[in-house]
Amino acid sequence: MKLILTLALMSSLIFEVKGHINRKILNYSILAADSTITPELPLKDIKGNNISLSAFKGKIVFINFWATWCSPCVAEMATINKLKQSFNNNDSIVFLLVDIEEDIQKANAFLINNKYDLDVYEYAAKRLLPEEFLGNGIPVSVVLDRKGNIRLRFDGPKDYTSTQIKKSLTDLIEKGE
Repeated sequence: MKLILTLALMSSLIFEVKGHINRKILNYSILAADSTITPELPLKDIKGNNISLSAFKGKIVFINFWATWCSPCVAEMATINKLKQSFNNNDSIVFLLVDIEEDIQKANAFLINNKYDLDVYEYAAKRLLPEEFLGNGIPVSVVLDRKGNIRLRFDGPKDYTSTQIKKSLTDLIEKGE
């Protein structure tokens, strides 16, 4: 009984990172979002260049929010890498990993050490991430359509090699939306 109470308490813990993120780690549900207007998401790449989501209009954009200290995030990273590889010959989709830890060098080193072909970015605004993106915790991924609207949302860790996820992305690409 004590173990069950401890596990229940642990599952309700709230993680706080540098006073910037205060969210709960979510369960494993997949949520299909209706087309939702996407707030701007100012990003910086590993070289310090500013990147705007509007730069990717016309493409499907897969965005994963993660941190190296988040074990569910780390666990799903290999499957995100495989998903990206399955679309390597398709310039209609881009994959962005957004490090919420605010240590892009550490995040990039993690990706390089694991031989992941994924680009990492950091959130470049001095305010909380919009809830449309982060929701209640990490890991979370959102997929934007060609107009920049949120079309899919994946809360909690996923196996991104699943045929259902790949089909959802392929459908978005083929619809030309």
